Amino acid sequence: MSARELPVPETPEKAKERFASWQSEPSDDWLYFGTVHHHCSTSAFQSATDEQNEWNQDGVHITVGKMDAEQHDLHARLYLGGNCFEPDLSRFWPVDPDLAARVPAGMHNELARFQMCGKVTVDFPDAWRKNLMDVEREQPSSVPDSHWSQPDPAEAEYPLCFRAEEALEEIANRCAIIALNDDHWQAVLKTLSTSDASRIIVEACLKHDVTPDELLAELSQFTFEY
Repeated sequence: MSARELPVPETPEKAKERFASWQSEPSDDWLYFGTVHHHCSTSAFQSATDEQNEWNQDGVHITVGKMDAEQHDLHARLYLGGNCFEPDLSRFWPVDPDLAARVPAGMHNELARFQMCGKVTVDFPDAWRKNLMDVEREQPSSVPDSHWSQPDPAEAEYPLCFRAEEALEEIANRCAIIALNDDHWQAVLKTLSTSDASRIIVEACLKHDVTPDELLAELSQFTFEY
């Protein structure tokens, strides 16, 4: 996935023009209070880029994922004054009063989220089509073109939560390119973390700057005696 940011932030006046083109009628005292974007066919999560863009923008920020599924994936957060909260989306999504009366109030948030994730088929807007970007797809290879290098010391000072989020985002994107779904790579990740042999192999590859393919190639030429 790749995104093109607006070169200049949209002014309220320009936004009103855009809303008018959708036959809506914003009032003079309206204000921005959130954003929505999607992650194509990958799962929904708040990436490090999302967090950097949202923490100083008050409002509800929503990420939608698995756009090709019958039931989309959804992640939402509410920012106020630089503080992040878990939002009750039933306060922002119009749940049918009769249906809401049939379930406990504590379930209204989950009900709203479920309804928001229902697949709706619409025509792709021409205005969006103009912003499509041609991105060179990464070709899968059995022999990686780079080693598992140790991180730069300066990069290691970057907070762990950001490094982990960016790593997960890269894994999800690269797996999507070669048609590996989230369940598949997450199962492999769990195997790597719980298997002693897997952890030893990964640690050795990182320490000696080699790939698993290179180890297998070397292993095919030699026999170790213990």
